Amino acid sequence: MIGYEPRFFDPKNDVAFKRIFGQEDHKDVLIDFLNAVFEDRHQAPIESVQILNPYQIPEHLQAKASIVDVLCKDQAGNIYIVEMQVPRQPDFLKRAQFYASNEYVTQLEKGFDYGELRPVILLSIVNHILFPGNDKYISDHATLDIDTKDHNLKDIQYTFIELPKFKKNLDEIKTIQDQWIYFFKNAHTDIDIPESVRGTQIYTAYESLERFRWNAEQRRAYFEVNLAMMDENVRTRHAVNKGREEGREEGREEGQKKGRHEEKLETARRMLEKGLSDDMILEVANISKEQLEDLKK
Repeated sequence: MIGYEPRFFDPKNDVAFKRIFGQEDHKDVLIDFLNAVFEDRHQAPIESVQILNPYQIPEHLQAKASIVDVLCKDQAGNIYIVEMQVPRQPDFLKRAQFYASNEYVTQLEKGFDYGELRPVILLSIVNHILFPGNDKYISDHATLDIDTKDHNLKDIQYTFIELPKFKKNLDEIKTIQDQWIYFFKNAHTDIDIPESVRGTQIYTAYESLERFRWNAEQRRAYFEVNLAMMDENVRTRHAVNKGREEGREEGREEGQKKGRHEEKLETARRMLEKGLSDDMILEVANISKEQLEDLKK
């Protein structure tokens, strides 16, 4: 396994994410993903989308590296912000609310009527635990009446997908929604495209990630983002350590630490199942040799 390179790039990477969802010729992939997430949450299926920020992979990537997003509008005018957050970011939930609110108010150009404002739905896929007290890997958030729980203020809503909470194996997956979440969490360690997604838009997403389909410029952009994310992780860990020293948010930090540990073990367990070498597992999953031996038992 010396020199082994994964067949698929990681969809959680900025460049890879936008290669899948941010291109005009991949609208059907984006529509399929949105419908899968909102199948039980949306009043009507999404039939078409207008991508509001067409993405081109730059020659030199200097923009934000830890947040990836696609902005689109469906046939009813509803606006979707689809983003992925890989490193843990301080005040992330406040930032999410600011992002959605800003998109809402910027619709109102001079001379427009308030009645023309369209709903904004922010969908965040996060690679860490946001809500330690909730085991659900998908959660929806909206403005409700405190007493009656009536949902009258409907124009800004949030849906979060917490990847570390998703524990299903391929043989446990029954819905297209779970197939998409499995893809985000595991595609970069998969050896082959799962047979269960053949003929679907997820199959197209896998093909977009195949290493041999990327030219040298695109690969360089991909790896630049990976380096930027590693730098961001270092800065975030420094901030978390400082906060711990000051005694702040001890309970939440403990929950996040447990989530990170479980995520590493799950990654190692899947790599073991695929027959990857011990050295590769230790490097990618970042666990100890003792923990790896325990998983083999």
